Formats: sequence, structure tokens, C-alpha cells
Amino acid sequence: MSPTDAAALAGFLLVFAPLAFLYGRRVAARVQARARRDGRSALALMAPKLVLPAFVAAALLVRFSGTGWEGWMQATASGTLSAALAAFWFAGSLFGILFFLSIPFVFGRLFALLAVGLGWFAQGANEAPTLNAPETLSFRERARRAAGEDEAP
Repeated sequence: MSPTDAAALAGFLLVFAPLAFLYGRRVAARVQARARRDGRSALALMAPKLVLPAFVAAALLVRFSGTGWEGWMQATASGTLSAALAAFWFAGSLFGILFFLSIPFVFGRLFALLAVGLGWFAQGANEAPTLNAPETLSFRERARRAAGEDEAP
């Protein structure tokens, strides 16, 4: 890997990692809350959520592999395989245009798999904030409580 490629990869991760983290954290919390509610394994619930990101990643790899359309079509003698590669090529082109959505989607699901496997974000995923919790109070209400005044009737 050349220094230019390493710099491009670092910039790529710097741009997409925060959004992927936020999305992956949300997916992991929801999967773990559902697993707790249903009494099932969180990893078993996470497995079907990896099918679409695998398709997106494969389509992007086919489209941006460096081999042109003609090269892929010459490599196959089967009409069925040619049709499948044509669909992957089209999907990869579409995902390439929408890469600001597709790349964080794939990375976010991979992060969610890691978070579910390690048990991160499991606490509080299913709990709604209460009305008297400090983070749900208005600024004036927090100031009134901090000053020691009684609550308004």
C-alpha cells in the first residue's frame, strides 16, 4: 500500500466512521433490546441483518474491482451467471452513486455485529426516559431544583 493509498483510506475512514458508529450503535441497542424481550440470542437476531450489507459490499466490489463490464461478461459462459453479474454491476453502480449512504450502512452493520458480540450498548436500550429524569427537564426546572426551590404545583 502506497502512502497515497494509506492517506486516502485514512480520509475515507475519517469521513464515514462517525456515521457508521452512530448507525451501528442504534442497530446494536435495538437488537439487544429485542433479544432481551424475546429471550433469544442477540447474535441469532443479528445474522439476518447482515445479508443486505453483504450484497451491497459484493456489488460494490464487483463494480469497482477494476475489471470492465466486458471483462466480467467474457469470464462467464453461463447466461444465468451473466445475468447475475449484470444485476451486481447495476446494483454496484447504484450503490456507488449513493456511497454516502451505502458505505456507512455496511460499516455500521459490521460495527453493530461487533457491538452485539461484545455486549456493548445493552444497558438502557429498552428503557424510555422518565419525566423526572434530569436530562428530560427544561433548563428552568433544572435551575429551580438546583437552587433548592420547591417544584411548581
